[in-house]
Amino acid sequence: MFKPTLLALISLPFLTSAHAPKHTTAHSPRPTATYTVKEGDTLQSISEKRFGTREFADEIAYQNRLGIGNTVHAGQVLDLTNTQSVQVSEGFRDAWVEARINDFASQFSTQKPEDVARMHQRIAEQEEEAKKAEEARQAEEAKKAEEAKKAEEAKKKSEERKNTPASVAKQPGGSVVLSNGNTAGSVGSAAAAEMARRTGVPASTWETIIARESNGQPSAYNPSGASGLFQTMPGWGSTATVEDQINAAERAYNAQGLSAWGF
Repeated sequence: MFKPTLLALISLPFLTSAHAPKHTTAHSPRPTATYTVKEGDTLQSISEKRFGTREFADEIAYQNRLGIGNTVHAGQVLDLTNTQSVQVSEGFRDAWVEARINDFASQFSTQKPEDVARMHQRIAEQEEEAKKAEEARQAEEAKKAEEAKKAEEAKKKSEERKNTPASVAKQPGGSVVLSNGNTAGSVGSAAAAEMARRTGVPASTWETIIARESNGQPSAYNPSGASGLFQTMPGWGSTATVEDQINAAERAYNAQGLSAWGF
């Protein structure tokens, strides 16, 4: 059994890359399909030089029928033709992983205490960097989710305001009071706000019309045939509901402007 420290060290990417997903889009192979090994090269470093990742070491070894173990020598020419698509057998891959572990264990047992300490520090730094990167990613995702939620809520409220009939809209009781005490009332104030939105005429003007014509009573009726908050005539449409009354008033305004009410 390896000691916990050794197990942690052998979990570094350059030891476990054989089982990691391959990233074949980082770099494309150079036109030259061979590589001449230089002093100090390893299969992992060669993989990184040619493909931008250390994760094709097993493919290089398998493609070149290298013996078990991470051994190449200066001057050796390796074939790297279509290395990224090479399918390594499981048995070969497992044997190479075991060889690397054993090789590393052998090197580890002879290392100086200060070298071991540096390795521990490196592992801790890598873990801390990975932790910070993950926290940053989660924070960014949470931020985006919150922004999307707020945007959706704003859109929903906008739709609600757009689709809510004036007859049930929550509005104040109005700010216009005529000399006789008439007002638009809460329902009339909501209708006035809707008419202001549709026509661009200030809501206070529509409140004045409603106060004068119906005293804010949707059921107001005149023997002449005028009815509703705006006291529109039957020719402008139904006044059965407050929404109908707003639609009829809008038609009257579009046809005659405020003169339809003597303004």
